[in-house]
Amino acid sequence: KGLLARDPDAELDRIFQEQVEPLREARRGVVEIRTRNDVRARAADYFRTEKILRLMQRAVRVEEFTVPGDPMRIDFSYRRNGTRGFVHAVALGRDPGQAKLLAFTADAIRGRVPHSEFLAVTEREPARGNVRDQFVTGVLSENGIRVVPLPELRKWAHDVAPVLRAQAG
Repeated sequence: KGLLARDPDAELDRIFQEQVEPLREARRGVVEIRTRNDVRARAADYFRTEKILRLMQRAVRVEEFTVPGDPMRIDFSYRRNGTRGFVHAVALGRDPGQAKLLAFTADAIRGRVPHSEFLAVTEREPARGNVRDQFVTGVLSENGIRVVPLPELRKWAHDVAPVLRAQAG
């Protein structure tokens, strides 16, 4: 079946969600969010619901800000009132090294884009007393990266949506 789309990535996500995701949920029941990919997919769902996913750049190559050949990609980027924003999924319970990688990358980006802001989206609220969670949130906070658990991301998306839509229109 042919398809013409303004945002092919968003269209692929929509098709996947309609054709594949419901089957997986039906087999497993409620899908538990644990991995970075799970967090990123849920964030895309929230952005799609607020009709801002199409206004965001996805899988942003960071080599233009760091060094040629850097393989990292930041999940989402947007422009708001002269500021370039970056949103990246970080799973608290999985790979704490992602926090260091994001912190390094954010510092490099700020060197090239002075008006930039960063959000690290986590699968859950950081647990008090959890050394790994404290490490991840500490590294991110010390580097000016706001930590936003998924439940709060929905509100964040809702709050920034009017500004992003107004700039696009």
